[in-house]
Amino acid sequence: MSGDTGNDNDGPKVSRAHVESHSGTTPERTVTWPVKDADVLIGTVRLSKGVHECVLPDGTVVETFKSLNFAVEFLHQRERPISPRQQAANLKTDIDELCRQFSPSQRMFLLPDYAKRHSLDEAKLQQMVEAEVAAAEKRKCEEQAEQRRREQRQAKQDEKKARQEKAKAKEERQEVEREDRRARRDARDQERAERRDRQRQREIDQQLALILKQPTAEQDSRLMEVATRLGVDVNDLRAQFAELLDIERERRGMGDVVPWPDPVNLNALLNDIHRHRGRFIVIHDEHGAVATTLWTAFSWVHDKVATHSPPLLITSPDEEGNAAKTLLCSYLVYQTPRGKIVGELSGASFFHMIDRIHPTLAIDNAENLFKRKKDLIELLNNSWTRGVPVPRQVHGVTVEYDVFCPKIIGAIAGSNFLPPNAMGRSIHFGMLPKLPSEAIEEFGYADSDELLVFRRKLARFAVDHAEALQTADPAMPEGFDNRLRQNWRLLFAIADLAGGSWPKRIRAAAVKLTKQFYAPSIGRQCLAMFVELFLASEYEGMITSAWAQEQFTADPTSAWVNYRGRGSITQWGIKNILEPYGIRPGMLHPRGHPAVRGYRIEHFETAFRYFLHVEVKDVLRQRRERKK
Repeated sequence: MSGDTGNDNDGPKVSRAHVESHSGTTPERTVTWPVKDADVLIGTVRLSKGVHECVLPDGTVVETFKSLNFAVEFLHQRERPISPRQQAANLKTDIDELCRQFSPSQRMFLLPDYAKRHSLDEAKLQQMVEAEVAAAEKRKCEEQAEQRRREQRQAKQDEKKARQEKAKAKEERQEVEREDRRARRDARDQERAERRDRQRQREIDQQLALILKQPTAEQDSRLMEVATRLGVDVNDLRAQFAELLDIERERRGMGDVVPWPDPVNLNALLNDIHRHRGRFIVIHDEHGAVATTLWTAFSWVHDKVATHSPPLLITSPDEEGNAAKTLLCSYLVYQTPRGKIVGELSGASFFHMIDRIHPTLAIDNAENLFKRKKDLIELLNNSWTRGVPVPRQVHGVTVEYDVFCPKIIGAIAGSNFLPPNAMGRSIHFGMLPKLPSEAIEEFGYADSDELLVFRRKLARFAVDHAEALQTADPAMPEGFDNRLRQNWRLLFAIADLAGGSWPKRIRAAAVKLTKQFYAPSIGRQCLAMFVELFLASEYEGMITSAWAQEQFTADPTSAWVNYRGRGSITQWGIKNILEPYGIRPGMLHPRGHPAVRGYRIEHFETAFRYFLHVEVKDVLRQRRERKK
C-alpha cells in the first residue's frame, strides 16, 4: 500500500492534525490522520509512541500498526468485508511480497502488521513465509540444477558435433587424398595408354605410308595383313588409308580446292559444264543431261545447305549396251567435291569413309552390290536426310556415324535392285548406247586443268550463294510435294539463281523424269482404278467385289493380271490392298437386286482426297454427266 496520505479526490480522505497536550503534563506532540469514506469519517489513525493506532469515531482504539498504510487500510477494510477467496488471494500476494521484496530484517519488522491485516497469528504467518522462502529456494536450486543439466547436455552435444565435424573433415581430407591418388593413377594410366596409342599409330602410319607406295591391286591385301599383325580393325585401317589416298588426291587437285578468286557467272558456268561434258559423253535424254548439270552444282552446296540428299541414279537397259554409264560416273567424280568412285563397298566402309571425309560417293555396278548387301539399301535411305546417324558398336562403345553425302549410283535398269522407297528418293535417268555417227572425244579418266577450273568456280559459287539457297523457296510444278519437292528443291533454286533458260529446262526435266521413272505405289494404282470403276458402275456410289475383280483383270497387259507373279489378282487381294487405307468391303443392297458384297464410295472419301486429290462429290457428278 502506498505511503502517500495526502488528500486526493479518488481515495479515502486522510488528513494530518496536531493535538495539544493536557495542562499540567509534559507536552507531547501527537499526529493524527482522519480516515474518511467519501465524506463520512470512519476513524482516525493516531501516531503515539511510534505506533499507529486505529481509533474509531467514539474514541475506541481497535488496533495498532507499525505502518501508517496498514492502519489506514485496516479502517477501510473493517467497513468492507471481503470474501474468503479474495482473502486467500490477498494472503498469497502478501506472502510473495514479503519473500521477494524484503530482506529478513525488513520482514521481521513488517511481519506483525501483515499478520494483523490477515487476522493471523504472527508465528503462523512467519511459518508460512518461511515455507514460501524455502520453496522459492528449492525452486531456485532446481532451476539452477536444470540449467546446469541443460548446459551439460549442450556441452555434450557441442562436443559430439565437434567430434563429428572433425571426423567429417578428416574423411573429406582422406577422400580428397584418395581422389588425388586416383587422379594421379588415372593420369599415369592415360599417359601410358596415350603413349602406347601414339606408338601404335606411328607404326600404323609407317605401314600405311608403305602400302600407299604399293600397286593398287596389292593394297587391300596388305591392309588386311597389317590389321591382323597389329590387332586393329581392318575397316578402321581402310578408313585411315582412304584419308591418305584423299590427301594424295588433294595434292593432285582431286579433293578440296581453293575457290576461284573472282565471283562467277552461274549461268555461264552451267553452260560451260554442260558443253564440256557433251564433248566426252552422249546423254541422249536432254532432260537427264540438264538434271546432271544442276545436280553437279548442287553437290557443291550439299554440305552447307542441303536437308535432303537425292542420289543421281544413272541406269542403262542391259549390260551389253555400252551406254557410258560407268564413264559418266567416272567423269562426275572430277567435277564434284572430293569425288570417289567405288565398285565394291561394305556397310562398315560406307559409314566410316563418309563420316570421315564426306566425299561425293560414286557407286558403279550397284545392282550387284545392293543385291548381295541388303544393309547398304538401309544406309542409302538413311543418308537421304541430314541428321540421321548410323549407330555402330566399336570396341563395346556405341558410335554414331554421319553418312550424309552426295551420291552417284550407276546400275542396270531392269535389275530391280532398289525398292520403291529408295527409288523415290533419287533423281533417275537412263543412258543409251552411242551411235557410230556420234563423234565424241575420248575421256582419259584423269584430272585436267579444265576440270580443276570448273571445281574452283563451283567452289566459289557455293561460297557466294549458299546463304541465299538456304532460304530459297522455288516454285514447284503441280504435284511436286513431300519427297518430290525435297528431291528437286535445291536444283530448282540453283536454276532460278542462274537464270536464262535453266529454270524452265530443269522443271521440264523434273516433270518428265518423274513421270517416266516413278510409277505410283500399288495402293495408289488401286485407288485410281476404283475412281474409274465408280464412274462406270451400274449402281451409283456402289461397286460389287466380283465386278471390281473382273474389271481389274479385263486388260491382259495390266499389272493386275499377274499380280506379284502369282496370277490374276483376287477379291481377297484387292481387299488387302485397300485395308491400310481404312477401306473394307461390306454388304450392299442395290435397289431391285439381291444383297451382295462390295464397296461404297463414301468409304473412299479420305483416301481419294489425300492420296489422289480427288473429291467423292466430283466423281459422283461426273458419273451423272456420263449417264445423261
